[in-house]
Amino acid sequence: MAIAFVAATPSYLYKNSAFQHNFHVTVAAWFKPTAVTATNRIASMSNLAANWWDCWQLTFYGAEANDPLRFTCRGGEGDTDYAYINGVQAGVWQHAAGVARSKVLPLEVYLNGSGPGTDLGIGLADQIATMDRTGIGVSFNNGSANAGFTGSIAEVAVWNEDLTATEIAILAKGLSPLFIKPQNLVLYIPLVRNYNDVLGDYTMTAEDTPTVSEHPRILYPIRPRTFEYMEAGGGGLSIPVAMASYRRRR
Repeated sequence: MAIAFVAATPSYLYKNSAFQHNFHVTVAAWFKPTAVTATNRIASMSNLAANWWDCWQLTFYGAEANDPLRFTCRGGEGDTDYAYINGVQAGVWQHAAGVARSKVLPLEVYLNGSGPGTDLGIGLADQIATMDRTGIGVSFNNGSANAGFTGSIAEVAVWNEDLTATEIAILAKGLSPLFIKPQNLVLYIPLVRNYNDVLGDYTMTAEDTPTVSEHPRILYPIRPRTFEYMEAGGGGLSIPVAMASYRRRR
């Protein structure tokens, strides 16, 4: 089950810390908006006290023409760059991803594996380095939360590496982030009934009471299993102990 949020409440998830980076970051998530009529923040890392400085945001803008998805980065001097791609829909699961390769290369944004979107080409004069809040279904500035989300979010992940277009397309087909450069995965919160980070460092806190909802279909890695065999008496066939136990339980 995924987690459902209501912007008007507001309900969201947050962590009073953030992964610090000087670009080379990829963020991805599945999202299912109730409607596409307002600004909805999917995920963010922010500087709580700043006036929109030092942050990245993955957002869709339902009040704008063509309902674009944006990946936005704001530097320490308040300069802003973003990439956008059109076509967010209401009531269906969609995959979003943003990539910031450096402050001189274009930002990239992907919707359902298609991208890299259109970058404004502004670039950033300063690095993003003083973030102190992580948000799901929200962002933060000037000491408060803003731009919530109404709908469901799942499979939020952040890498300290630039994922390729091919790797993002694999995620958009429903594979877990654990399949893609796991050595660079710094945050992964599946949002399956809880707010836990499977890597252990970014378990989130709930504001108000988000509810559970239908989860998108995701393929996860399975753990290897070891089977022990025992010899059947009287020269018969060997039977796996695990299979015999399974049959006894049926």
